[in-house]
Amino acid sequence: MSSTPFDVEVLKELREHTRLFLKLDLAYLVAGGTIVTALKISRGELIEFGAALGFVVFAFVAIGVFDTTIDSLVFKDWLSARTGDGKRQPTGRIRVLLDIQPSIHLLFIAALLMYSVGFATGAQGSITRIEGRVMLQEEVEFHLKETGTSPRSLEELQAANRRINGILAKLDGEPVIIEANGPKSYRIIFGGWDKTIGTQDDEVVTQEYLIREAFERLFGSKEGIEAKIQVFPKNVENK
Repeated sequence: MSSTPFDVEVLKELREHTRLFLKLDLAYLVAGGTIVTALKISRGELIEFGAALGFVVFAFVAIGVFDTTIDSLVFKDWLSARTGDGKRQPTGRIRVLLDIQPSIHLLFIAALLMYSVGFATGAQGSITRIEGRVMLQEEVEFHLKETGTSPRSLEELQAANRRINGILAKLDGEPVIIEANGPKSYRIIFGGWDKTIGTQDDEVVTQEYLIREAFERLFGSKEGIEAKIQVFPKNVENK
């Protein structure tokens, strides 16, 4: 590899090249800010969002530092060439960094797209599981209203209602236990996100806590939950 120093004109062109990548970094930042503004994310939510997307934040900082370092090396070499002070930067290092710079950005964008798809898929899966929980409790409530007694088990509810199997499919393998605490009371135990009954993330629901109403309070209205979770109509005739 040639170690001949770049002349002033070449360095001037290289500076334009490095500035393009710095502008691209700024475009990434502007795009992120636009998304935050469009989603109306609060300061507290932004902190949580940043923690959840730690990989993205780290990758953005790393690529920003990388591009700034290259621009700084080129600028210092250009300044030395102009002033003739003899403090030239290693030409080989500049060549290598400039050669890999486009690939680094391509990898960053590809990784970001893959991460975004995975994150969106996981979020949609979580919404679907919550939807399944809402629907299952509402079917238990409907069974109680129609028969006057709570189902004693999931199997009893399945035998009386063919739609339960479709609802369970939304839970993506999360185990469920339904118990009757009395003639008109019940307890539903969801295995949680680790899909295991008997661990700390189990979630227990009774007739005193309706999942749908909790989400209506969270999103502010019935329209809010309907926008987030599509549920079957209540009290649909079971065939």
